[in-house]
This record gives sequence, structure tokens and C-alpha cells, in this order.
Amino acid sequence: GGGDFSPHLHPPGPHTQQHLPPNSNNLPLPSSQEHGNGGMLAGAQDLNLSHTTDDPQDVVIKLLLSNKDAGSLIGRAGATIMELQSLTGCRMRVSKAEEFFPGTGERVVLMTGRYEAVEGCLQTVISQMYKGFSDLNSAAAHQPLDPKPLQDAQGLRTVTLVVPSAASGLIIGRGGENVRAITLKTGARVQLAGKESLIPGLSERLLSMTGSAESNALAANSVLEILATNAAGRYEHIGTSYRSYNVNGVPFAG
Repeated sequence: GGGDFSPHLHPPGPHTQQHLPPNSNNLPLPSSQEHGNGGMLAGAQDLNLSHTTDDPQDVVIKLLLSNKDAGSLIGRAGATIMELQSLTGCRMRVSKAEEFFPGTGERVVLMTGRYEAVEGCLQTVISQMYKGFSDLNSAAAHQPLDPKPLQDAQGLRTVTLVVPSAASGLIIGRGGENVRAITLKTGARVQLAGKESLIPGLSERLLSMTGSAESNALAANSVLEILATNAAGRYEHIGTSYRSYNVNGVPFAG
């Protein structure tokens, strides 16, 4: 049923030995000053350097969150994000506090792993954005998370994905046919940031989706499918730090 969710864990093969295990609880936590609303590095000490997507079965997607939501996703001493990784099998990283995507005031969430793991994690995070992450920070932390409690979340919100610029044409489609199909299928209004807002030297664009929690989760899944099944959907920058794209320490205002 829709409420039944079990992590899609794969036994490590010889080609996956270099990758982090889906459950990173056995790995050291970051230093104490990184807890709370600070940067949370889940798993490897520096995902930018130690994690690659050489495994063709790994998929990657990035999502923007407000500082408040990012802190809630991380949880006290990183407990919430570690739990979510353990339950979904998805590896996650959140940019440090006040380290925003250029031209925005929002932090970057990086998700990597097997398709089913990233899909479940993406759905859970989007649904919790509508609830202030209350389900992830409840006393019943030991209960399995339902990644699809979407229909009871009321109101419209805008969820922003960060996508490779090279995938823009695939997402929009000829004459806009793909993005119209996503809207028709999901009910979310999907809009790719214009070329005038591109950050010099950065091969990524922002894709906003406006709708209900259910609509946005479905639309995000449609985008994830496009990125996962096309070579143009691969990210050149698999990390959450954009300091090299800031001007004089101030995020570039596109």
C-alpha cells in the first residue's frame, strides 16, 4: 500500500565498495560545533571530496530549504537526518548555516543513492516542508516514516530544485511540451529560472514547483526521473558549498 515503505538496501558488490553504506550510523558524527543549525555532513567527513557517482546506478538531486527548515531536517545533534538516511538508504548533506545557494537565502540539500532511496527521501522531505518537519521531530522517532503522508497537507508552497543546466531542454521539452505534461500530470506549476538569472561559471539552474505537497512531490519525482535517465542530468558539482561563486563574501544576486 501507499503507507508501506521499506528501505531499498542493496548488498554491496565489488563495484560499490568505495561508496558509503546507506546506513551511516556507524560513521563518526561531525564535530560538536557543526551540530544544531550548523552544517551537517551526514556520513563522510567531506562529501565533496570522498563521494563520487561513478556507480551508474547512483542518482543525485539537490533541493533548497530555508535556514529554519534545514535546521529541523538536521535535528538535534544531527539525529533527524541520520534517522532519515537510515530509513530510506539515501545519503544526504545540508550546507552550513548561512551558506546559501548563490542569489538566494536558502541552504542546499544534496541527496545521493539508489533511485528508490532518493525518490523516497525526496518525497519525505517535500511533504515535511508543509508540516514544519513535525513528523521527523516527534517523540515517536523509532516509528518508520511514511514517505507519502501528502494528502492532508493543505495550502500551496513553492519548492525549488537545483538542476544541471544541461538538463534544461529535457525538462522543458520542445515548445515546452514536457513541462506542460508534468503540470498536467501532477497539478504543480513548474518554472525554470530564466537565463538572465544564471550564475557565471555555474552549470546549474533553479527549477521551482508551486502546488500542494502531493503535487510538488509528484513533480519532483518526474524531474528526478528525467535526471536519472539522461546523461545530461548528471551534476558537475556534487556538493553543497558555493563559496567560489560568491562575490566579496556576499551571495551573487542574480
